[in-house]
Amino acid sequence: MKKYSSKRHNEKELLTESEEWETGKRGSRSIAATNEEDAALDEAMELQMISIRLPHSVVEKLKTMAKMEGIGYQPYTRQVLIHHIQGDGGSGKIHDLEKRLKSVEKVVFKKTAGR
Repeated sequence: MKKYSSKRHNEKELLTESEEWETGKRGSRSIAATNEEDAALDEAMELQMISIRLPHSVVEKLKTMAKMEGIGYQPYTRQVLIHHIQGDGGSGKIHDLEKRLKSVEKVVFKKTAGR
């Protein structure tokens, strides 16, 4: 059994690696990992297998968006969730928009408070 590094991978490395697997850049001559190897990899990368039920329309939208990015929908979904948890919704636009809106609200409320 291969030994996996206990070094924690950062998000960018994980996403790049995921994309390489999905596009076939990695694993073209590979064999399936054993259950023990899967478990060791999950532990080393701090991954947890989950099962989630989503509306069919959401899954189809995720597949469409993932295809536009050139990756599979499961790595894409993982990427979306990671970005959402980090607070930027994946693009930074929503987070930035919220910040800008709050700063505008402060200015507007200060100006209208004396009326």
